[in-house]
Amino acid sequence: MVDITLLLVAAIAFGAAVLTVARTYRDPWQMLLLSMPLLLLLTPGVGSAPTIRIEEVFLFLLAPLIILRRPVFKITKLELFFLLYGLAVIISIFIGSLLDGAVYGRDFLELLRLAKYWLIVRLALSLSWSEEHAGRAIQVLLWIGLVGACIALAQANNAFGINDIYTPLFVKDIRLDSIQRHVPGTILNYNLFGTFLAMISALALSALLFAPLSFKRKALTAAILVVSVAALVRTTSRGAFIALILAVILLWLLRLSLMRSHRALHALTLTVIVVFGIILGGAILREPETL
Repeated sequence: MVDITLLLVAAIAFGAAVLTVARTYRDPWQMLLLSMPLLLLLTPGVGSAPTIRIEEVFLFLLAPLIILRRPVFKITKLELFFLLYGLAVIISIFIGSLLDGAVYGRDFLELLRLAKYWLIVRLALSLSWSEEHAGRAIQVLLWIGLVGACIALAQANNAFGINDIYTPLFVKDIRLDSIQRHVPGTILNYNLFGTFLAMISALALSALLFAPLSFKRKALTAAILVVSVAALVRTTSRGAFIALILAVILLWLLRLSLMRSHRALHALTLTVIVVFGIILGGAILREPETL
């Protein structure tokens, strides 16, 4: 029954995400951007490490057009961060060559990874964002986050033999033999998948705290938050869980500072979350073989 429920929820969430992306067909660039979460989470790479991913193919083929969508000489502060990070990578490679006496070509692939995310950011900056567009993007992220959480929970129980068929497409790792202890997700690494779920959880909480949602949407968003946290716990990723607790505290403090209504209730809720987070975090950190 649990397996069937996970399958149905994942199918509904995936269908909703695809439908939301399809509604942007009038703007192909927005459709490309909103399709990124689906491609990142649900399509495996091709070839041996480093694998080639479909979203990377799209981005690099369209790179000249994406770059020229905004004046090249106008660089935002966010893009400046990517430039500084790239310089740091080059400096790191140079220092490594001094220590090891050799330069490894594989290290420069980190610059390609950086370029990929810069292209995504530049594409996002080139679009015109209305409240409707932002809401649509958040919906896609939450829906695809729910799909990812369902996959993780299915992996924990090997629902429908997922770890024999689907999981190995993404994770080819000796830790698959301890699948009951860790769920690898679909992003190659437990910590990275845990971080993805932490981001989705923080986004869901942000919507609950600040967005003017109807009761139905609040209930749905709260359900996504609960499922995402449950899946995050099953990854046993220490860093992701600590990051989520810090995000929750900061978001709740922001809520307390910006909105005066129900302050006592929100302060009490924050206290309960911190206590519960410490207890649950202690259990995760004591789990043997946690990363």
